[in-house]
Amino acid sequence: MQTIVSPFIEQFETIKDACSHKSKVILGTMGPESTSSVQAAKYFCKGIGSDIQYEFKLYSDFMQVLDGIKGEESIDFVLVPSAYERITDFFWDAKLENCMSFVFPTPKYGLVCLENKQIDFSDYISIATCPAVEHIMGELSDGIIDEDKVKKIITPSTTAALEEVVKGYADLAITNETSFDYYKDKGIKFIFKQYNAEIVWCLFKRRG
Repeated sequence: MQTIVSPFIEQFETIKDACSHKSKVILGTMGPESTSSVQAAKYFCKGIGSDIQYEFKLYSDFMQVLDGIKGEESIDFVLVPSAYERITDFFWDAKLENCMSFVFPTPKYGLVCLENKQIDFSDYISIATCPAVEHIMGELSDGIIDEDKVKKIITPSTTAALEEVVKGYADLAITNETSFDYYKDKGIKFIFKQYNAEIVWCLFKRRG
C-alpha cells in the first residue's frame, strides 16, 4: 500500500542501487570542506554505502553547482539544501530531476567575532552572513542586535562569512561550528547562543 513516505523510500532504493553499480560516485555541492553542505554530503555517502568510492566536487556557490551538473558530464549528482533561496532554479530546470531528499541537521550556528574585539551594540556594526541565515541574527543575539544599525555583508556561505571576520572586514559573522573549528586558531569566539535546524537536503541528477 502506498503511504506518504513510499516515494521517498523508492527514491532511496533507486539511488542506492544506481550508486552500487558505479566504480565511483561524483557528488557536487557548495564548499569548502567546513560548510554544512559538505557535512550533509558525507552523511548521504555513509547512508548509501561505505563500500562505494566517492569524490566531492566543491563550488563557491550553488549557481556554480547548477552550472556544473548541467554542463559537466563527470558529475553524477548535486546536493542542495531546501533552505537555499534559489532552489526552485534546480526544481524547475528541464534538464534536472530531484531524485532523492533526506533530512540532516545542520551544525550549530551562532555569531562569531575576534577574541580581542570589543563590540559596541549601541553603535553601527557589520555582520557577514549568507542569505539563508541572515534573518536569524536577532534570535542568535537574544534581540540585543538592532538590525536597523547593521551593515550586512552577504557571502555565498557561512564559511565565507567567517573569513570576513578573520580578515577584519566584518565585526561579526553568522557561521557554524564546523567553520569555527576550521578557523579556531585564528583567535575567534562565539558570543550569545547557538542553535541548529533540521534541513531537508535535495539530491538532483540530469534527466535521462
